[in-house]
Amino acid sequence: MICANSGLVDNRVPFWNIVYNGIVLNTPWNKCQYPSSRDKKTTLKFFEYIGRPRCEFAPRLHNMSPEEQIKAADAYGKKIKDIYNEFKKVSRFQLEFIEEHTEIAPNATRTKLSDGTEIVCNHSNKEAAYRGDKIPPFSYKIYECTKKAN
Repeated sequence: MICANSGLVDNRVPFWNIVYNGIVLNTPWNKCQYPSSRDKKTTLKFFEYIGRPRCEFAPRLHNMSPEEQIKAADAYGKKIKDIYNEFKKVSRFQLEFIEEHTEIAPNATRTKLSDGTEIVCNHSNKEAAYRGDKIPPFSYKIYECTKKAN
C-alpha cells in the first residue's frame, strides 16, 4: 500500500470504503484493531472512513505471572468498553453508503452519507469552521440529517 507520507501521493482516498461501506462491514486497517493506541490523526481517520473496530487480546502471557495475566485481561476489558462507547456513536453508519468524501479546508474533511448525515473531521492542530460551528483540533463532529422519511 502506498501511504500518503511516502511522497508518492498527496492524500489517501478511501476508495474501498466509498465503494463498499453500506454493503460490507469494514475496518480501515488490516494491521491494527482499533487506532486508540496510535496518534490522534490515525484515530480520526477511523471515524472519517466509518471504521469498525476489531479487538484482539494477545499480550505476551509467557512473560507474566497468573496475577499479571488477570490484571492485563481486566485492563483490556475496560479498554474494549471505551472502544465500544466511542464506536456506538458511528456504528449505524456502517449500513449507509458514502456519497461524498471531500476536503473542505486544509486538513479538514467531510464524509457525506446516503442518509444525509455528515461527519466532519479536523486533522489539524487549529480549530476548523463548518456551518458556523468550530471543530476543535484533532476531533470530529457528526451532523445528523434532519429529513424525515415519509
